[in-house]
Amino acid sequence: MKKVLLVAGMALCFGLTVNAQTSTSAPTTTSAAPMVKKHHDGDKMKTALGLTDDQAAQIKNMKMDAKMQAENLKSDSTMSKKAKHAKMKEWSMANDEKMKSILTADQYTKWTAMKADKKDKRKEWKKVKKDDAQK
Repeated sequence: MKKVLLVAGMALCFGLTVNAQTSTSAPTTTSAAPMVKKHHDGDKMKTALGLTDDQAAQIKNMKMDAKMQAENLKSDSTMSKKAKHAKMKEWSMANDEKMKSILTADQYTKWTAMKADKKDKRKEWKKVKKDDAQK
């Protein structure tokens, strides 16, 4: 009786292990969540600022270009960390100027306020995480 239970238990464990390793299910939804959130942020910005479809398209293209530049810079091993940081700051300032040219004066003012609020929330979140890590 013990041998039967032992063999059945081993077969069950072996079967679960093999099944777990050969799972070919679709990617989890967590990988798609950031894309949904990014899209939601664009919609939020479009409604909050009252963007036209043309403005929204220009901003989307600008953000995609900035993301590609950042990824290329991140993978560049010839530049120092300080040089990369300086380059990112330069691009950030250039993107702010592009936003200024795309948006109306009122929209730009609202956008800078939204940007500052987001920065404050990010700092607050980092502080909370740091405090939690110290406990």
